[in-house]
Amino acid sequence: MTYTFDQTMQLIRQLDIFDLHTDALINEIELTEFHLENMIKYFDPPIEDNQMYMPYKIDEERKHLFPDIEFNFDKYEYFLACYSI
Repeated sequence: MTYTFDQTMQLIRQLDIFDLHTDALINEIELTEFHLENMIKYFDPPIEDNQMYMPYKIDEERKHLFPDIEFNFDKYEYFLACYSI
């Protein structure tokens, strides 16, 4: 299955932050900059998601890609997410 995007809609890239113990969505942080080519290098998405529409977990090794975010991996899980409006 290849994921597609309706070009008439606006694409939003954001970080979704979930409580590690309850799985509750705690916060959504919209990204003001997103460089797809750079993200592909670090997340290595499958070929059917070459635009990174699916969510991708952010771990200690990838947190440097988001220098403005203060991560707390003891309390939260972080995902790079994509939504359309």
